[in-house]
Amino acid sequence: MAKIYLHCKPAPGDTDLRAWTYVLRGPQLDRTANVLDALLALVAAHNAKFKSAIDTKGLVVTRADAVVRLEKKLSQLLVDDTCELDVTRPAPQQTAASLAAVGPLLALATKHRDRGEWRSAKALWETILRELDPHQCEAAHGLVRIYMQSSAWASAKAVAAPVLATTAATTSSSYISLCLDVAECELHLQALAPALQRLAALRVSDADVGARIERLEARLQYASGAIDAAIDTLRRRLIASNETDLEAIALYSAIAHKRGRPVEAMQMILKVLTGRATDRAVQAQFAEFLEAPHGFQHLAATLDPSSATTAPAFAYLATIAKDHSAMNGCLACFAQAVTLAPAHASYALNYLHALEVVVDHAAAYDVARAFCLRNPTVTTGGLACRDVAAALEAFPTLDSGRGSDGAELCWTSDGFVNMQRDGVAQQLLPEDDWDLLALFFAVVKILFLEGCGAPLHALVRLLEPLRVAFGHHLHQTTIRNEHAYYCCIAQLLCIQSPPLAFPSSTAIERQKMHTRRSMSAATRTRYRPHGGHLRLTPALVTGLKHWHLRRASTFYPKRHFEEVISTLPRHARIVFLLGEIDCREGILLAVEKCRYESVDEGMVATMSHFLRVLEALVCTHGFDAYIHPIVPVLDETRHLVRRYNALLRTRVEAASFCKWLDCFEDLLGDNGKLQPAYAFDGTHLHPAYLSNGFQSALAAHM
Repeated sequence: MAKIYLHCKPAPGDTDLRAWTYVLRGPQLDRTANVLDALLALVAAHNAKFKSAIDTKGLVVTRADAVVRLEKKLSQLLVDDTCELDVTRPAPQQTAASLAAVGPLLALATKHRDRGEWRSAKALWETILRELDPHQCEAAHGLVRIYMQSSAWASAKAVAAPVLATTAATTSSSYISLCLDVAECELHLQALAPALQRLAALRVSDADVGARIERLEARLQYASGAIDAAIDTLRRRLIASNETDLEAIALYSAIAHKRGRPVEAMQMILKVLTGRATDRAVQAQFAEFLEAPHGFQHLAATLDPSSATTAPAFAYLATIAKDHSAMNGCLACFAQAVTLAPAHASYALNYLHALEVVVDHAAAYDVARAFCLRNPTVTTGGLACRDVAAALEAFPTLDSGRGSDGAELCWTSDGFVNMQRDGVAQQLLPEDDWDLLALFFAVVKILFLEGCGAPLHALVRLLEPLRVAFGHHLHQTTIRNEHAYYCCIAQLLCIQSPPLAFPSSTAIERQKMHTRRSMSAATRTRYRPHGGHLRLTPALVTGLKHWHLRRASTFYPKRHFEEVISTLPRHARIVFLLGEIDCREGILLAVEKCRYESVDEGMVATMSHFLRVLEALVCTHGFDAYIHPIVPVLDETRHLVRRYNALLRTRVEAASFCKWLDCFEDLLGDNGKLQPAYAFDGTHLHPAYLSNGFQSALAAHM
């Protein structure tokens, strides 16, 4: 019986064509007249076996190293009823014209990259590799960096692999940079041995590149458990750099910490932090050391805790710790800063905000009240601390302020509480006064969130004259968030319907977890679904995105979310109103940086983090979870909010652990904009909507 043997022989770097032999015989051979027919049969069998998608384009058939024409009849090739043919797919030949085109395209891609236009740069680099020069290391390096910045380590390595496999080792900077980036990817992929081999094969003469290789080699050795080898490498690096290589010192500090020398480790990481203050990895390493057992004592052994000159350092380090959710160390550092500099309003303000993260509102209130008592003559805009202390004198604790004073406040036509501008000139508040005013604003927020209405009205009356004079520019300052909270709360206190309901012992309670944009919808408001009383109790998480809830995140809003969750009773009924911040520029930027192929993909990936966490919370806490649509309060982001809500609704309605509150369309008028009745202050939602669409949506599930 006649047989045709087709041997697939892929070229180096060809990951589509597999090394394989296909045999044509019997009836199939009878239907095969020429070499092209045989090649088509091979392609079909190859794709079926290997789940590939190759075609005949670019395939070359040879016999004894001579190319065989595709139209040649197979019968003419048979010798003793057999024939052996090789099938290859040579890399495309580079012409002088194609090579000449590479330079301008690389320059254009670099220009796009430098302007942050990553998708445009990516398209150019892909074109170079696909159509002009498949060995172009600089183009491959650009693509690898795109994937690395999204932590897509496997994708980054996959881009570089065929280029490195078909490129001879050189000493060019682009080749070495590509090899180093692949080794970095292999470190994250735990492919440590191949990465070390890759570094060992490099030959460089540039001292800076050699230093980078040594640092990466030490990291690989450390990750593989070869600690002594890592120490030897780091010592060589530190000797060569005269102990100025900060990256080497950072890794050395990690080894010292692991080997039971935490004070030495703290000293080293502080040195690194001084030189690389904005490096997120260095900040995270410091936060890890500070949050470790006795971490603050190790810091105090390095920074003098008794000298007022170290107060700024403690406050600065507290801020870094907070950003990485190292809250025990953060609170200890802020407490130390406040002790060393008791008249510094900024330290007290930031200490208060840190206590908010761990939902210790009682302690936060105490910090603000103690500051006012210690500094009676300190003023901001003419308002003295003694005046605020007097307003709070009857309320020595947060609990003592619970309830309402019963007085009504009025929002006037000029946009103030119980007062008009009456010719008061607008002034600029000196920058040195900002933080103290923010501290007073923050006290108002804490009292409101905790249902402590008794002291609220007195504080508002003290603060409104300052807002009349200085409020016009506070949104442009570093205290804009505190000012925004205060303005929202002051206006909410003036709204009588639906009524503001501070705590009582008789109301049915429903928690409402939300961010500031939705704060007015989560005031303590009663209404009657099916004749029963219900109170919405705010559970505020400032600045939380769905994106923050991903597993890898250590940013403090995630910690704040977890702390707020821990305060809620088991089996609580919770309305989750989160995600508005995700609908701003973040997803658009992520698409531009090639993290996602489309806005929809980015939205689905982002909301998936929230839904994953929510499912676990419902399982462990027994929550009765309701998902409120993201509110369309901002004109600039309403189109994104609408799309995000549509995708979120589809996933919520398909889930068994939460329910969708169908009230989004009620918020919009016929023109697609926010209904005027629900407009509040331009950035927040009016509580009036609670009695309409929200009440109907909630009643549908009760």
